[in-house]
Order: sequence, then C-alpha cells, then structure tokens
Amino acid sequence: MQQYLSVEVENSVLRAQVGELSHRLESLNEIVDVLNATIVAGFGAATTSSTFVEPINNNNNNSFFNPLNMGYLNHPIMTSADILQY
Repeated sequence: MQQYLSVEVENSVLRAQVGELSHRLESLNEIVDVLNATIVAGFGAATTSSTFVEPINNNNNNSFFNPLNMGYLNHPIMTSADILQY
C-alpha cells in the first residue's frame, strides 16, 4: 500500500509538471508566432494600416490575447525623486 501511494504522489507531481511545461511551451510558441508575424510584416508583406500585427495562429487558441493572461504588460513602478530623500 505504501508503494502504491508513493507512486501516486509521484504521478501527481509529474502531471503538474506536464501542465506547467505545456503552458510554457504554448507561451513560447505564441512568442515565436508574434516574432514571425513581425518579421513578415517588416519585410514588405501586405498588411493593414494597424500598428499591431496579430500573430499567426496555427492551433486556434487565443490565450495570448486573453485579458487574464497578459502578465507581460506589467511594468515596474518608478518612484519620483520626492520620495527618495536621503
């Protein structure tokens, strides 16, 4: 019974790691799609007048543009000189 439980615990850890790695792979693929779309648009491809080029989406998932998945928009908060009084 103890061996069965240890195998189940290890399997659950591995399942969690698979989920995390799958999400990372998906994010990296989306970054590559954005870069490819930017490169194609930069070399004179026919584009619209928009300044933002949407990525080529081969697997029809829109998690990159999901408002809940826009952590890349977080920017550091800069302090003003008035706060830093030595």
